[in-house]
Amino acid sequence: MKLFQNYSPQTLRAAIEIELQKAGSTVVAAKIALKRLEEDPEYYTNMQKARMTKYIRKEADGKGGWRYFYKEQKAGNVKKNEIGKEGIPIKNLNKDINFKKNHASLNSELKKYSNYEVENLKKRLEKLKVMSESELYKISSEAINSIEGRINVIEKGEGEIVNYVKNLTPVHSLNSDKFMKVLNSGGLKALTAIENSGELKSHAYIESVIRPKYGDEAAKLAYNNKKTTKFDWEKALPEKSEEEAFEIWLNISKELNEYIKEEKEGAIGYSKDKEIGTDNHVFAIMGSNGNGSGYGEISIILNQDIMKHPDFNMTPSAGTSFLSGKQYEYRPWSAHNLERYETENGYEYNPNELEKIDKKKDFDKSKLNAKENPDYYDYMSKDIALQGDIEDYEKKELHGKWEAHLPSFVPIDKFAEILMTKETYDKLNLSDEQKKLNITILDKKSDILSYMEEGFRRGKWSKK
Repeated sequence: MKLFQNYSPQTLRAAIEIELQKAGSTVVAAKIALKRLEEDPEYYTNMQKARMTKYIRKEADGKGGWRYFYKEQKAGNVKKNEIGKEGIPIKNLNKDINFKKNHASLNSELKKYSNYEVENLKKRLEKLKVMSESELYKISSEAINSIEGRINVIEKGEGEIVNYVKNLTPVHSLNSDKFMKVLNSGGLKALTAIENSGELKSHAYIESVIRPKYGDEAAKLAYNNKKTTKFDWEKALPEKSEEEAFEIWLNISKELNEYIKEEKEGAIGYSKDKEIGTDNHVFAIMGSNGNGSGYGEISIILNQDIMKHPDFNMTPSAGTSFLSGKQYEYRPWSAHNLERYETENGYEYNPNELEKIDKKKDFDKSKLNAKENPDYYDYMSKDIALQGDIEDYEKKELHGKWEAHLPSFVPIDKFAEILMTKETYDKLNLSDEQKKLNITILDKKSDILSYMEEGFRRGKWSKK
């Protein structure tokens, strides 16, 4: 047979056995194996090599298998310099962001507000000092010292806050189900990264079931199922009656929707992301994050060097807070080039002016990157000082904290430490290899936040 002239029985057997681990039947596995061998005769040889040789990362090939990258290799068709340090892809997500200009603009706005705030505090201080000299008023020295201290923090910045900010690193929180998916897929992935990676179960279903059973045209429709009609499926399945084609379409749609629903639950992304252009990022919080945040009972503390990746950026609050206008409540100094006025409640924007803000543009103007802005901590510490102190920042509602937008893929080796309770740990089905990760088990949920807060204050995860 021509088949055995091209491939040895051993090669065919090994290939089919590998595909049988994912396919539902021997026939389907054999068809997939033959197709792979026709496209790349070295496919399974390279797979064996990957198991024996150290590779820097692996990536789904879009067909249910894996593509392996070694130090001397480039990733598929990715051009040189598009793979960052330690195998993290560079997607040029910040190509339109001028980080240096952003930093200068943010500092300018914050300085204006700081001057206003200090002026107000000095007026209050003078009044208190005058009142303290009169016997009619009982003004404590603590009240005067408190205002003087506040002025000093805003004007000069406080060493404790600066050191604290230098120690901060992104923290991502998630639930147990997502955590296991993250471990099994090799790292944190943004929703679009999962959609484009080819490792989706929906893609595997299309390639292992729909294409072999119904042909290429049906597979093409399945990939774009939401935009198809029953007439499209009738054309793709000419040998079927209209009723049969319609029934097949309904069944395929049902299966695909189940897979897609599961995939979205396992992805790191939210409905508003596309609106502000952050659907390619994984989200994290700069500083303590977890326990009651609503995002999950497991916290992943990331290596600080991820902040220097070209696709990384961070903003003073969540992108959704810019869209809702909450950002301008959290930080009245943050809207760029917007006139403000004094009220009984302080320094505020005209509500009508706020409506005119291009919030997406304002969001982009607020982005910083640790490599492009090596003194980012100077602005960030002043930002925190204007709102209070370290404890105030730690207690702040998550959407008002500094938000980190990570590269679309963050491999497991960028996880500095993983925090969870013993109850959570005992429920996880971790492999022996996964148990070797730097997992810290704590007694109760509240201990997770306390552990992080204490760790950030003493620089447990900072790069010295």
